[in-house]
Amino acid sequence: INAIAYDPFSEDFVDLFGGKSDIENKIIRAVGEPNRRFDEDGLRILRALRFAIRYEFAIDGETAEAMIALKRLLKCISKERITAELEKMLVCGKPIAPLFTQFAEVIGEIIPELRPCFGFNQNNKYHKHDVYAHMLAVVDFCKTNKFEIKLAALLHDIGKPESYVVDEEGWGHFYGHPELSHQMAKKLLARRLRLSAEQEKLTLALILHHDMSVAVTPKSVRRALRNHGEAFLRDWFILKQADMD
Repeated sequence: INAIAYDPFSEDFVDLFGGKSDIENKIIRAVGEPNRRFDEDGLRILRALRFAIRYEFAIDGETAEAMIALKRLLKCISKERITAELEKMLVCGKPIAPLFTQFAEVIGEIIPELRPCFGFNQNNKYHKHDVYAHMLAVVDFCKTNKFEIKLAALLHDIGKPESYVVDEEGWGHFYGHPELSHQMAKKLLARRLRLSAEQEKLTLALILHHDMSVAVTPKSVRRALRNHGEAFLRDWFILKQADMD
């Protein structure tokens, strides 16, 4: 797509790599040899993923294979550039679950702490998804394009695999997982991403309190407002509702 040129004198488009056809067929395809393109700039792996999510395009097979095979290149990309691409994916208003599932190994390269969540069976009658699939569903259920809420949704249960226990009846439980998720998220945000102090504070607070309950009574609501403030509770309600769907 980016290789299409325009001649302002003849008013003709010069399309040497079939970009017009790919646009019409909703396909993201690397120009020429995918391995060479990604080797030139590893960030293109995330850009391809972002374009596919934002415009609801499919990713060409060879391009997809190269993205996964060369995911290690993302280790050489700055935290600022990684964060910018991740934010654009999460706030574009389109579902991320299908492509974050297909390219889970790519996501795991930028946030390795998510890998234990891949395919982790919750073994719980209240959850039909594995941990990773559940977090992706919560991201997509959040009725907002606010980055901090979406990022909190992506990370809110990241501590579940480490807190997993099985009761006498064989059901799985995750006691203390909000606190553990908060601790893990605090470390990974500092290590992997670049957020402002305000963004980090809100994201971590949402993760820590995502399992909090507020009874539908004036007393409980007043207590929650006193402890957390109206602005936080409005963001928390969005995450809480998504986590319950």
